[in-house]
Amino acid sequence: MVQQPGLKGGTLDQIVARFRGIFPSANGDSLDRMLEAMRSMDRFTNDKIAEGHKFVQPWAELAQNNHVRARQMARFTRDATMANVNPEPGGDNSHLGKDAARWYQAKAQLARLQEEFATFTPEERKLILDTSKYFRDAQNERTMAHIALILNAHAPTLSPQAYSQITRSTMNGTLSEDDAAIIDNDAVFKYLQQAGGLRLIKGMYFPLERHGNYVVRTLDHLGDTHGGNVVATEPDGNVIVEWRGATKKEAQAKFKTFAENNNNLIGGVGVRRYLPDGT
Repeated sequence: MVQQPGLKGGTLDQIVARFRGIFPSANGDSLDRMLEAMRSMDRFTNDKIAEGHKFVQPWAELAQNNHVRARQMARFTRDATMANVNPEPGGDNSHLGKDAARWYQAKAQLARLQEEFATFTPEERKLILDTSKYFRDAQNERTMAHIALILNAHAPTLSPQAYSQITRSTMNGTLSEDDAAIIDNDAVFKYLQQAGGLRLIKGMYFPLERHGNYVVRTLDHLGDTHGGNVVATEPDGNVIVEWRGATKKEAQAKFKTFAENNNNLIGGVGVRRYLPDGT
């Protein structure tokens, strides 16, 4: 007997009429929860669009009246977003940690960004900060809604306290084995634990250009690697550089010098340990 796979679809109304009540749970019908989550996302999107309109006009006027200044501010917001820092006076940058290797570059850029931020007029600084807050809050709320969709679909019996704890730990990147036991779904736990896009944004945030059907990649020169050796170049163009030392502290000091004096995007930092024979 030969079987051919097929896909059968229907309108949302047809799906609701056919499957309502088939998947009951302690928290009510699963389909009702998913429909409400979808309606909630629609309301969220419409509200944020309406709120965002008030920021469009001043940026449009700035681009029309002073194109050079508008480009300068746009480059600044891009750099601050990539560094994930708050460059305003008294800005909270505690999320960068004390001496985390992955934040060496951001800390080095922070001083430059603080100096550049001070060159803008009070009105320009306010526009940057207010717009950044809108984008950051919207993105963080969107992340919370995404987590809600996942938990509603795959862990519907969570108590309100557990739901809040899992959401908070996911966004802070601090999910633990205790959280895994609460979720009781290994696949969902691993996804929430590893999904970098579900993290809380704490620095200045402006959406970067990610739309369209094409991606243009550019190649930067590494420059002085300060003792680092290129050990591999991945198919997507990422370059892996390794700094060696007799101790971890020595190797880390070399990397820190490179990170603080290089504008290339550092995508990740890891540690390799070698045996005395080099393996």
